[in-house]
Amino acid sequence: MKDTPAEQRAKALLHRGVCYGKKGAEDKSIADHTEVIGMKDTPAKQRAIAMFNRGVTYKKKGEVDKAIADFKEVIGIKDAPVGMINNAKAFLKASKSTLSEPQ
Repeated sequence: MKDTPAEQRAKALLHRGVCYGKKGAEDKSIADHTEVIGMKDTPAKQRAIAMFNRGVTYKKKGEVDKAIADFKEVIGIKDAPVGMINNAKAFLKASKSTLSEPQ
């Protein structure tokens, strides 16, 4: 798979990461998305999707600080899909209101 173009590798890893997430294998999902994020030739759009998906998975696991960091990163990625940026902003807004509620 290392000889496959970055865009194709990223697409396969993103798909597998989503599948792992749907099966409840959060750590495997995070690993696949992290690999996409770390690939030097990954297109910005795929990096943003991987970062967002990883943030969602972190949130699902209760690792809110890591989720917030990923969502903030998505917002700063040049050429990230507008819908992805808006979703990241919505998650951040929801996280802030959840964190500010008295326990």
